[in-house]
Amino acid sequence: MKKLTFILTFSAIVLLTFSLNAKNNVIIKINGHQYTVEEYERIYRKNNTQLSDESEVKSPKEYVDLFINYKLKVIEAENRGMDTIQEFIDELNGYRKELAQPYLTDVTITENMVKDAYYRTTHPIHASHILFNIPADADPADTLKAYNKAIEIRNMFLNGEKAFPELAAEYSDDRSATQNKGDLGYFAAFNMVTPFENAAYNTPAGEVSMPVRSQFGYHLIYVHDISESKGKVKVAHIMKIFPDINNIDPEMDKRFEQESDSIYNELLNGADFAEMVKNHSDDQSTVPTNGEMQYIDQTFRVYEFRDAAFELNKIGDIHKPIRTVYGWHILKLINKQEPQTFKELEDELTQKVKNDPNRSKHSKQIFLNKLKKEYGLTVHEENIAQLKNAIDNASDTIKQFDNQLTNVALYTVNGKNFTVGEFYSYLKTKPNTKKGISPAIAKNELEKFDETVIIQYEDSRLKDKYPEFASIMQEYHDGMLLFAIMQEEVWDKAVKDSTGLENYYNNNRKQYFWDKHFDGLLIKCNTTDAAEYCKELLSENITDAETLYEKFNEKPDFTINIASSKWEKGDNPTIDYLYFDGDKPKNLNTDTNVAHGTIVEAGKAKTLNDARGIYISDYQNYLEQEWLKSLKNKYKIKVNKRLLKKVETL
Repeated sequence: MKKLTFILTFSAIVLLTFSLNAKNNVIIKINGHQYTVEEYERIYRKNNTQLSDESEVKSPKEYVDLFINYKLKVIEAENRGMDTIQEFIDELNGYRKELAQPYLTDVTITENMVKDAYYRTTHPIHASHILFNIPADADPADTLKAYNKAIEIRNMFLNGEKAFPELAAEYSDDRSATQNKGDLGYFAAFNMVTPFENAAYNTPAGEVSMPVRSQFGYHLIYVHDISESKGKVKVAHIMKIFPDINNIDPEMDKRFEQESDSIYNELLNGADFAEMVKNHSDDQSTVPTNGEMQYIDQTFRVYEFRDAAFELNKIGDIHKPIRTVYGWHILKLINKQEPQTFKELEDELTQKVKNDPNRSKHSKQIFLNKLKKEYGLTVHEENIAQLKNAIDNASDTIKQFDNQLTNVALYTVNGKNFTVGEFYSYLKTKPNTKKGISPAIAKNELEKFDETVIIQYEDSRLKDKYPEFASIMQEYHDGMLLFAIMQEEVWDKAVKDSTGLENYYNNNRKQYFWDKHFDGLLIKCNTTDAAEYCKELLSENITDAETLYEKFNEKPDFTINIASSKWEKGDNPTIDYLYFDGDKPKNLNTDTNVAHGTIVEAGKAKTLNDARGIYISDYQNYLEQEWLKSLKNKYKIKVNKRLLKKVETL
């Protein structure tokens, strides 16, 4: 993470973009490396228009040193072979894979699908269905039979022979249809399988769809209505539960109604709702939360409960008792949430769309078809048939195809052939193929090898097709090299070279001085009794942290955490409050925090230990400057001052 942050941060200062075709207008040369005036001007403008402080904007002449210093470090890293180390190659390839992904999908299609998903999320649909169950791998004859049956039932509805609920109860293979007559209630995006959802939202209210296929079989979908989302509501309830919803005792039903009315009247007369939940509610799952339930929306399937909940307008309003199939309820409104905006839901919906195989498959197929047309993909049907025959005649595992097939082209993309040999190499990258490739795997992968081919070709052209992709990849490449060589030449040296740091300090001592500060201990105790015990020890002049910890080890109920340091104003909020008139920290408990020490006036020079971090930073800067001097002596640098004058100052 540190490396990636450094790369991205530094690249905001200096972004390297190679101009592959430019041969003239060279403004800077460093040994065999040439940089054009166009490139220099582009980078100069980019990095000097992103500064928050206008006073930091440099002239083209002032910017030269920063440009050259960066290039020198990258060139030195390349000359040391740092870009040939396998770890570097693997990491860069990892960045490239992530960066390439958006270019290998159709972003426009995905955005449209996300917007469509938002509409469906905020417009729940009420529909019923009739299912004609057939296996996903059913043979054509059975599939046709199910389809024709669906058409027959649909015509019965259209001709007015029977109502849709009657047809669902009689013909649907969905077992619940005998109870709900096919009624699915309200649902929204991602609540149903995608083909079903698509068909439902594409069917006008009051009409029935044509048969639609899903993994469960064929469906006829009747759309009752599409409504706008009312958002979500959170309610608490007091419930009298029916012991057996399939055999409700009328006398118990009447008694529960009367009890609920009595509770409701007490609430209207000022009784505490939480107390009434505790004393009267049968729903033990919500008693600990004072009757509060999770947020519900219009897709909540207990319709009477849902409708009553949405009728409540003001927080604290109480609804008169309602009956559901599960019992009697009294509802109190806890909170309401308005429907979320597209911006609020965009990231979540985008991820859901990408994770939905049917939606992403549709998007991917459109994108693949576009690429196939763009590059003129040619399918060599006879050669593919020959390979299929070879697979069919193979033994349990394929360890190598016939050598005569190796160079046979399966597909051609923009003049480039993709051969049987390349297909075999691709197969070997699949899981569980080290000991051989099964014919089943080979046949399955061959069916979609055209997708792999076209994506591979598009991937190979990204740097040429998208200049911004090439620029960012160069940025990653050079940023990683810069990080690696800076770590080796500057950062690690400053930390590990204790002798060098000591010498630097001795030559530059008395650069940093203490402001007024507190020198002592800040002790956090677990209880007030522990704090009092701590104060007793401190009053006995026991101020050594190790001794204090030993004393507290004798008190198993007491625990402490000791910080020993010197704090200037602004270093520690608790010390600021106790000694420098600072604001009291929000969670500070003065009864369990103990400070012990003295206030020291300003003026004393900081030792290396006092200001180690600052001196290490200074030493790093010193090492970097000395290293740059050596690089400038090592490499020949030439600046075309005539061209530099042509670069306009911002």
